[in-house]
Amino acid sequence: RITALANEQTYYGTNMTPQINKNTGDSEARADFNGGIWSNLETQVRDWARADGTDTLYVVTGCDLKDAKYTAEDNDGKKMTVPTGYYKALIRYSASQTPHYSGFAVYLVHEPTTRSNIRKEDVMSIDALEEKLGIDFFVNLPAVVGADEAARIEAADPLENKFWGIN
Repeated sequence: RITALANEQTYYGTNMTPQINKNTGDSEARADFNGGIWSNLETQVRDWARADGTDTLYVVTGCDLKDAKYTAEDNDGKKMTVPTGYYKALIRYSASQTPHYSGFAVYLVHEPTTRSNIRKEDVMSIDALEEKLGIDFFVNLPAVVGADEAARIEAADPLENKFWGIN
């Protein structure tokens, strides 16, 4: 979604969840999850998509409702479950670089935070995120690259791939 129109096409009620913002909680001094760390991660994903050598970036974004305790109300007073976490699973394709495919995942606990960027503690292999959530994200990958290569991509340690720039 690197164009304004493509980005606008994602603004549907079914694609939105309540997130902590700077006015949530007992102190407005708290950092804003939605406008802070999550917004910065989304900007970083757009940068990875535009990076030299990136032909395609596949991104799966979602929320974790496991053990959710809170609800929020929309403008009509309807209750919505507040997620306990948010995640992204990414696979990058580059025709000019070897290996052609690389990937990793990010999981952020949905809580007030003063952090503005992800850290190594937030990232994991796609396999680890799939195990955490019980979801198989890239089900068609083995058909495209073969079972062994798909297993390598999904098991890769993101800290070992310099492209992602995670410290």
